[in-house]
Amino acid sequence: MSKGNANGKVWLEPSLSVEYLIGFSNAEERTIIETIKTNLESFKKKWNEHFSK
Repeated sequence: MSKGNANGKVWLEPSLSVEYLIGFSNAEERTIIETIKTNLESFKKKWNEHFSK
């Protein structure tokens, strides 16, 4: 993900883990992680649909 000069990478599998979040405020990092947790299954489903897994 990216926003201005900030960027990040997270893994959804085998479990949610943050590779890096650079340039985001602590509040933005918390929001990003909570948003991913809340929508994790939907993100996985869309990813698999996109890549026909």
